[in-house]
Amino acid sequence: MVDTTKAKEYMKSKEVFHSLGYSDTVEYAVDSCGNKVMYSDYKRNIDFVASSVWEDQDGVTTLSSNLKELADLIEENKLLFAQIDYMERKKPIKESLNIDMKLIVQNIMYVNRVMTQKRYTSNVLAMQGRSPLCALGFVAQLVCGAGHVVVEAVPHTAVLCHLFVTLCRKAGLSVSLAFVKEPSLADIDCDLIIREVQRGCIFVVTEQSDIDSAIDNFIVSASQDPWRIRRVLVQESIVEPLKQILEWRSNRFPNSLLPTPNVECNSAYNIHDRLFLFEYTGLEHSDHHVVIEAYRTDEELLSLLNTYKPFTVSLWCADISQANQIAYGIDSTVIWINDFGSIDGPIKSSQAFYSIIDISYAKDRIELSIDVEKQTARALNWSKQDPSKRYTLLNMAIEKTESIGVKEKKADVLKSLEPIDFDGEDGNFVKVTNVGICVGIEKRAMPFVLFSEFEIKNVLKCLLKGFGVVISSLSEKDKVFVDDLGKCAPILYKGVSDSEECLVTSRFSQYKVKVVRS
Repeated sequence: MVDTTKAKEYMKSKEVFHSLGYSDTVEYAVDSCGNKVMYSDYKRNIDFVASSVWEDQDGVTTLSSNLKELADLIEENKLLFAQIDYMERKKPIKESLNIDMKLIVQNIMYVNRVMTQKRYTSNVLAMQGRSPLCALGFVAQLVCGAGHVVVEAVPHTAVLCHLFVTLCRKAGLSVSLAFVKEPSLADIDCDLIIREVQRGCIFVVTEQSDIDSAIDNFIVSASQDPWRIRRVLVQESIVEPLKQILEWRSNRFPNSLLPTPNVECNSAYNIHDRLFLFEYTGLEHSDHHVVIEAYRTDEELLSLLNTYKPFTVSLWCADISQANQIAYGIDSTVIWINDFGSIDGPIKSSQAFYSIIDISYAKDRIELSIDVEKQTARALNWSKQDPSKRYTLLNMAIEKTESIGVKEKKADVLKSLEPIDFDGEDGNFVKVTNVGICVGIEKRAMPFVLFSEFEIKNVLKCLLKGFGVVISSLSEKDKVFVDDLGKCAPILYKGVSDSEECLVTSRFSQYKVKVVRS
C-alpha cells in the first residue's frame, strides 16, 4: 500500500483549486483525484518584460536570497510533491524523490550560485499532462530573465503547480499560476522540449558486463519520461544468457498468447507490468513495451545510439576503456556507466536536463540577407579550429583594421582577449567521490550567438570560444571593424527584409551540458 497521506490532506484542505494571480471563469475541470480545478481568465501576453534585478546589486542579492529560500521550501515539501504526482499521474514516489525533486533543488541552487542574467523569448512555463515534474525547476532560470513568470497548468498538473507556485510566492518570487485547458505553443518550443526528453533511456548491455546487475536495473527502471526505458541493446554474444535470465524472472507469453494485439516479435517476457520484446519488427510500440535488440560490434552500437538519440543511456560494461569510448562517442545528454538513475554530484550536473530548456527559450529566428547555409558551414568550421589559431586571426584583424574607433583604443581591444582561456571550455567539470566520478562537458548548442548591439569585448570573447556572431543593430562607425573581422571570422549583422532565416541563441545561453557518471 502506497502512503499518500500528505497529498490527501493537502487536496482536502483546498477542495477547489484556483489560479494564482488570475480570476476564475465559470468553467472548470475535475482531475483524476476528483479535485475541482477552475479555469482562469488568463490570456497569454506576448509582450515580454525583462527582469530589472540586474540594474543594481541589491536586486541581485534579493533574487539570490529568494532562490535560496525556494530551494529550502522545495526540500521541506519534496515528499508532498512526490505523493501528489503519484496520485495524479501514477508516477512512483521513489522515482520522483530520487530524480525529479533532487534535480529541482540542484537547479535552483545552481542558478542561485552562478546568478547569470538570461534573455528569453517567453516568460511562460507550460506544464502539460506529460511534462516531467522536474520541469518546474526551470522557473529559477525564468525569474533571471523576466520581470514576471507565468506557469500554465492543465488539470493533470494543476495541483502540483499550485503547490509549487505557492512556494515560489512564499519565497518572494514574482510567479503566477494560470489553469488552462491546453497550453498554447505559439511562442516557445514546448513540443520540441517534450519530444527531446521523451526519447527516454536506452540500456546497453555489453559482453563485458555483469548481466544480472544490468537486468536488475532495467526491469525496475523509471516508468515515466524523461527517464523511461525505451529499448535495450544487447551484444550478440550474450543474447541467449540474457534471455534465460529474463525467462527465469518472468511470466513468459508464447507469441500466440501475447496480451497486446499487433505485437510482432520472436519472444516476450512480462516483468513488473512491462513487456520486454525480443526481435520486435513492428513500427511502433506501447509505452509499456521495451524492445530488446542485438548488436555485434561497438561501431554498430555507436551507430544505433546516434540514430535513436536517446536522452539518457545506462551503459553496462566492465572494461573502462571501452565504456569511455562509447559514452563519449554518443550524442546522449546523460550517461550512467554501470548504474541508472543516480542524480548525486555537483549541482551543475543538473544542467544536463535544464540546459535543453534553456536553449529552447533562448533561441530565436532572425532574417539575414546572406547565404545562411554557407555561413553556418563557415561558423561550424570556425568552431573546429584550434583556439590558439582563432586567437591569432582575431589579433591580426584588430592590428590591421582601419576602423578609427578601434585604432584609437587598440591596446584595450587586444587586452580584452587576454583573460580568455585557450581551451574555451572552462565550464567543464569533474567531481570525484568515494562512490564514483561525475564528468560534465559543455557543448555548443548552435553555431550563432545573437547580440542586440555591438559589444566589442563580449563579441570577441564569443568568437574566440568558437561561435559565430550575429549583431542585430550596428552603427556606421562599427561596420568597418565588423567587416574587417568578417574577413577571418563568422561575424554578421542583420540584413534587410526578404532575407533567409537564421537560427541564433542568446549570449547568455550558449551551451548544453552532457554528463557522464561512472
